[in-house]
Amino acid sequence: MVLATCRHAAWAVIAGCGVMVVLLGIVSTGRRALGTAERNGARLATDTSPAPEGAR
Repeated sequence: MVLATCRHAAWAVIAGCGVMVVLLGIVSTGRRALGTAERNGARLATDTSPAPEGAR
């Protein structure tokens, strides 16, 4: 009986991890995340800071 309880707990943990992965995927591809990526891309494209010494 203990083994069955452990199996249920393990499946609950695995299912919980799966739900968290899906939620993270939804949050990281939402409108806000895409807007942030666009702003950062524009900022990096116009970055005029000098290259560090020895950079190729």
